[in-house]
Amino acid sequence: MVSLDLHSSAALIYGLSSLVAVETGLSLVTGYTIANLTLKPEDVSLGLVLQNVSHIVIKELRAALPYHNFTEK
Repeated sequence: MVSLDLHSSAALIYGLSSLVAVETGLSLVTGYTIANLTLKPEDVSLGLVLQNVSHIVIKELRAALPYHNFTEK
């Protein structure tokens, strides 16, 4: 287990931030992909909300990340 404190290195903070970002992305993509396949008919509107939120978040991340030197450009 890893924890942060006042003396945590920048590399540790960056690494943990990257792990959180990857897990968030995987959750959004997975939810977006399987929402319609696994929901009961009465919950379809909630699945559409999840898909809309996922789409917006992924779109915004794709727009924001190039300006934070995560790409080779």
